[in-house]
Amino acid sequence: MIWPFRRPKLTVLMVCTANVCRSPAAEALLKHHLKALGLGGLVAVRSAGTDVGAPGRRPDPRVLSILNEMGVKSSGMRAKAASQALVDEAALVL
Repeated sequence: MIWPFRRPKLTVLMVCTANVCRSPAAEALLKHHLKALGLGGLVAVRSAGTDVGAPGRRPDPRVLSILNEMGVKSSGMRAKAASQALVDEAALVL
């Protein structure tokens, strides 16, 4: 990904199985909290799955509903498979 102004100093990768519930929720929540702390531009947060059955699928509607109720933005997220490149790019994999 090309960052418009400067490349984040740290990348965090959230991983679960299908990348439609847990890891997208974790990605959205961490981004939300980092932005609130003024660290959104310094830390890139991504999510991926180890066994993605439907690449490109939006997160589960129940997860989106919960995030929305919490005031957490979650637009644009799509399921993607974990890759060696994503892992290599990340300073922290959770």
